[in-house]
Amino acid sequence: MITGGIFITLQIGVIGSGATTDKKVLALAKSVGEEIAKNNAILITGGIAGVMEAASFGCATAKGLSIGVIPTSNKQHANKYCHAVICTAMGLARNALIASSSDGLIVIGGEAGTLSEMCLAWQMDRPIVAIKGSGGFADQFAGKKMDSLRDNGIIIESAPTPQEAVNLLIRLIREKGD
Repeated sequence: MITGGIFITLQIGVIGSGATTDKKVLALAKSVGEEIAKNNAILITGGIAGVMEAASFGCATAKGLSIGVIPTSNKQHANKYCHAVICTAMGLARNALIASSSDGLIVIGGEAGTLSEMCLAWQMDRPIVAIKGSGGFADQFAGKKMDSLRDNGIIIESAPTPQEAVNLLIRLIREKGD
């Protein structure tokens, strides 16, 4: 995307549990990271373990750029697949940075921290796509609204595969045109 002579790359956030060891969820996250890289977008995650590490690994494997926004002030706490690390020393408050720095988010599974990122992104009017069948809050909100504040027909979209999730999110971001 070119704006005022400046090339702007899409930044896609991937959110999900940092504690998960579910092989299916981690494989989905890895594939999402690969798809983001293949689409020349930048991956933004919370930079630590679980879904975040698997997405970063997939992105790195596909020669993409992965940014980790970590909750501590120590770069060593980031997973080894992050190409750039933003140390926040903000704990869970860093979720606001992930939501605001992403043009849109993909939800894979997810627990309470994921829910906070979803709520923040929703309030910031960011497009959100949940991978249906990945469990957690992704399944609970796929195809639904988070609340009645948005009366514009916007929902948390649902996609069955990583490729469809990334393609749908890119389309939604472009349609929104911020």
